[in-house]
Amino acid sequence: MKERPKRLTCYGCVFFQVSHDPRKPWKCLKFGFKSKELPASVVFSSSGTECAYFSQRERPDKVVKFRR
Repeated sequence: MKERPKRLTCYGCVFFQVSHDPRKPWKCLKFGFKSKELPASVVFSSSGTECAYFSQRERPDKVVKFRR
C-alpha cells in the first residue's frame, strides 16, 4: 500500500495565529490572510506546493509555572 506524503501543518510555525473570528479562525502573518482552513492547506491548494515560509517556533527547554 502506498503511503501518503506528510503534509506540512501550521502548528508550531512562528507566523501562525488564531484570529478569534468565528468565520475565519486561522491567520498567517507572513502571507497576511485569514481563512477557515489552516493556512498551509490554503497555500497548498492554491499553489500546489508546501508553504515555503514555515519557520519552526522555538520552544523553551523547561516550562516555568508561576504561582498566584
